[in-house]
Amino acid sequence: MLATVESPIPTRIVNTTEREEFGRALLKSVTAREGATFTVDVQDAAAVTDLITGLRSWLLVIGAGTGIASATVSPTFLGETFPAMLSLVRELERSGATWRPSGPRTVQVGEAKHVFVSRDRPVAGRTPNPDGIIEVVHAHRVDRDWFHERVSPRCQAPGLTRVFYGRPGVTGSIYEEVRGESFRIAEAGEPQRHFDLRAFDGFTARAAA
Repeated sequence: MLATVESPIPTRIVNTTEREEFGRALLKSVTAREGATFTVDVQDAAAVTDLITGLRSWLLVIGAGTGIASATVSPTFLGETFPAMLSLVRELERSGATWRPSGPRTVQVGEAKHVFVSRDRPVAGRTPNPDGIIEVVHAHRVDRDWFHERVSPRCQAPGLTRVFYGRPGVTGSIYEEVRGESFRIAEAGEPQRHFDLRAFDGFTARAAA
């Protein structure tokens, strides 16, 4: 049973322009099969769940007949994976979509699947290789060698969109590696691939009426 904790309703501090630009760029890459790689500065995994759950649900619903496969990779099961899975299931139920569990930590709608992978609890059993989108949450904490050896080889589908969420400044992390490439792309005049959404992670108490 889930406990209910009463708390004041938070008000997000937002930068709608940056968030909307990221959303448009991400959707364009996924739907047009552009295979872009994005990096997004965030403070915590909860902000990523808030930002991306709607897209995860939408991709499952529209891909129900085609069998699109997507994946989310996180450092820990309890810290990032389980809350994200729960949020996705609740969003699907809220929208009226029919879903079912399908194998280890996999949510399925029709033929479409979304699998959740955590570094501390590797998935035992066969899971689909992503061909829609792969997200790496808290990428600054994901082991770099493990990612290159275990994750990257399964993420080679043509047109696969890659999104890395993390905190900047962690030297030697997979996030800094990919983030640096995003800046090099921008300097070359290519479309924006890096976004700073840390403003969405802040909360202010709602003023009492």
